[in-house]
Amino acid sequence: MKQTSRTYQDYPYFIPRLANSPGGQEWQCRNRRTALFANTTGLSAVKTQTKLVGADIENIKRHMHLDHVSAWRSISGALFVLIEPYQYSSKQIQGLQQAGYDVRIIPTNLAPYCGRFNPAKGSQPWTTSLLISRRKNAGELGLIYQDLLKAVRTAPAWNT
Repeated sequence: MKQTSRTYQDYPYFIPRLANSPGGQEWQCRNRRTALFANTTGLSAVKTQTKLVGADIENIKRHMHLDHVSAWRSISGALFVLIEPYQYSSKQIQGLQQAGYDVRIIPTNLAPYCGRFNPAKGSQPWTTSLLISRRKNAGELGLIYQDLLKAVRTAPAWNT
């Protein structure tokens, strides 16, 4: 489903005005990846400061440090939390799974944030993007992940 910028305007790191500022290449790339992520997944960013979203974020926070947190909803209404930490461990992922969550690592070229921008060819961002949902939405998360794996084949490099 083709999304519009209104679909991801609540993603806190989608800031088009910064793309044309001096040194705006990082924001151009981030905005492009955000649009590509939304268009590929069909998810829409939602505000994180609501009671329902906040409860899930607090539960996730018990198991993992939260960097660059955003919330996304599917057309079915399922909630997905995207965290983009500078570091995480398999123990934290296991803790989330034991708490009833399912987790997928987003391919870098489709990951919205990608912290510590470096325009050099072959460089890697310092963050990893983790898409998290309650286990009851695992089937939907699996389908979203398959769409991401297909799209990454033709996605431009994260920093271009």
